[in-house]
Amino acid sequence: MRKLLILFFAVIAIAAVTKAQDISPSIAPLYDGPNWGSISDTGITCSGGPLVSINRDDGTYENGYRSVSTGDSTTMVQKMVMPSTPFNLVSMCVVWTSLSPGGNITFDLIMYDTTGAGGTAPGNVVYRVNNVVANSTGIFPAHTRYSYPINFVATQRAYFVGVRWNNNPILPQFFSADENGPVSTMGPGYQRVTTTYPPVWVNISTPFPAWKSWGVRLEGSAAPPPPVGIQLTACRGGLLVPILENTTTFDSMNVVLGTGCNIIDVNVRIDTILHTWVGDIQATLNRGVTSAIIINRVGGSGDNFINTVLNDSATTPIASGTAPFTGSFRPSFPLSVFNGAFVSGFWRIALNDNAGADTGTLRRWCLVITYSNCIGGIQTIEIPNYYSLSQNYPNPFNPSTSIKFTMPKGDNVKLVIFDILGREVKTLVNEYRNQGVYEVSFDASSLSSG
Repeated sequence: MRKLLILFFAVIAIAAVTKAQDISPSIAPLYDGPNWGSISDTGITCSGGPLVSINRDDGTYENGYRSVSTGDSTTMVQKMVMPSTPFNLVSMCVVWTSLSPGGNITFDLIMYDTTGAGGTAPGNVVYRVNNVVANSTGIFPAHTRYSYPINFVATQRAYFVGVRWNNNPILPQFFSADENGPVSTMGPGYQRVTTTYPPVWVNISTPFPAWKSWGVRLEGSAAPPPPVGIQLTACRGGLLVPILENTTTFDSMNVVLGTGCNIIDVNVRIDTILHTWVGDIQATLNRGVTSAIIINRVGGSGDNFINTVLNDSATTPIASGTAPFTGSFRPSFPLSVFNGAFVSGFWRIALNDNAGADTGTLRRWCLVITYSNCIGGIQTIEIPNYYSLSQNYPNPFNPSTSIKFTMPKGDNVKLVIFDILGREVKTLVNEYRNQGVYEVSFDASSLSSG
C-alpha cells in the first residue's frame, strides 16, 4: 500500500543678458549630491586637454538667457550625442555672462534621458551635481567658461545636458547662448516652463528664434571594455527577517573562495523587501571595515523593493526610481569601494528604519560578484541571524522528507518527531551544533501511514 505521510509541527524548540523669458514661480526641487568648486577654463574645448569634446556651439557666445520670476527655478538643457557607447564623461563646461558685477552664481549640473515627448524631449533625470559655483562671471559682451568634474558612464547615444538654478534672489548672471553657430537638428535646446504643474518642456527656439546652442559642453573618452572575470552569485533566500521601526536589522552571509580572488565588480540584488513606507529605509552593505550606503531613504511612501538591482553602471540613480524599484539602478553611493578587495569573508546588509508606525520584512537578497581568477573552490555559507524551523519538504511525502533549521550561534539542539497524539516517534538530532543552516532527513518507511 502506498503511504502518504503529512508531518505536523506541534511545538519544537530549537535553540543659463538681455533677453529673458518670464515664467511663473514654482517650487524648485531640492536635490542631494556632491559639491564641486569651479575651474576657470578659457579654451575652446572643455578643458584644453586630450579628451574628446562633445559640443554644439562654434566657440562664440552672443547672448544669454534666464528666467526673471522671483522664487522660480530655471532649467535649460541641450541634446548631446555621444561619440560611442559606453562613454566615460569626466567633465562638464558651462559658460556664463553678466550685466553687472554680482558675486557668484550657484547652480546644478543636470542630465536627462531622451524619453520625454515620445523620445524627442527631456525625460528622466539620470545625473546631477548640486551647488556648483561660477565665480566672477564676465560682464557682457564678455563670457566666462567654467569646467567641473563629473563621473558618468553614458550607455545611451544621447542625453539632454544643461543647468538648473533658482531665481531667489534674481542675480545679474545669464546662461550664455551661441546665436551665430550652425543650426543642428541633432541638438535641440529646451527650457523647463513652470506655469503649470507638472512643469512642461518648451523648445527654446520658440521664445528665442536666434538661439543656436547653449554654452554647455561635455568631455570624456570611450569606456574601456569591461573587465574579464568570473561571476559568482550568492543569495540568502527564504528569509523572514523583521525590519522593525527605529531599529537596524542585519542579515549576513559568508563567502569562501580560494586564494587570490580579488573583486572586480559588485552588484546587489534585493529580490524582496516588503515594507509599507520604503522612504524610511537606509540599506548599507558591509564587508569587513568597508561599507557603502546602497539605498538612502528613497521612494517616499512607496511600498516594497522587488527584484531591485544596485549596479554602479546603471543609468538611473535609485533616487530617481519609484517603488517597488523593479529593475537596475545606481546605488546611493558607489559599490566600487569594494573593488580590489578579497571576495572571501563575511558580507552583511544592514537595514535601518528611522521612523515609526510601519514595519516590514527582508525576504531575499543576493550578491553578484565579478572577481579575478583564483585558486580553490567556491563555497557560500549562510549565517543565520535568528533561530528558525522550516516546514518539511516535500509534504505530503513517501517515504522521506527533509527538515531545515537555522542556528545563529552554537548550541545544543534536539529535533524530535511527534505523532498527532503527541507521542515521541523519533529523535533526529540530539547534539551540539555550530552556527549555520542545517537540513536533516526523516525516513518514515518503518512507520505506518498517517
